[in-house]
Amino acid sequence: MLALTGFLQPCFAYKGDELKKFALEDKKLAASAPAADSYYAGVYGGYVNGVSNLLQALKITCAPDDVTIGQVKDVVFNYMNAHPELLHLEGISIVTRAINEVWPCRIK
Repeated sequence: MLALTGFLQPCFAYKGDELKKFALEDKKLAASAPAADSYYAGVYGGYVNGVSNLLQALKITCAPDDVTIGQVKDVVFNYMNAHPELLHLEGISIVTRAINEVWPCRIK
């Protein structure tokens, strides 16, 4: 477990409010807005993709195999918009809650 804790530590680098700012840049870039910051848009995509892949590997979330990173980014963005009271939490917590709300693992 200690090794896993060390592995997860970098995921705590961003709070939800920072992640939301990055997500807004991602939305601007998708709309071809000239003032979009592609670096932060990339940080958002990479962060959400990395956390999502980890959650899938650990069977914490169970998104279908055909889900795209664009869909996952939208789920997280919509969750942050619906729950601004949670933006003080760590980014990994926001992403986990968002994805698990839409694609939880079902106990069989």
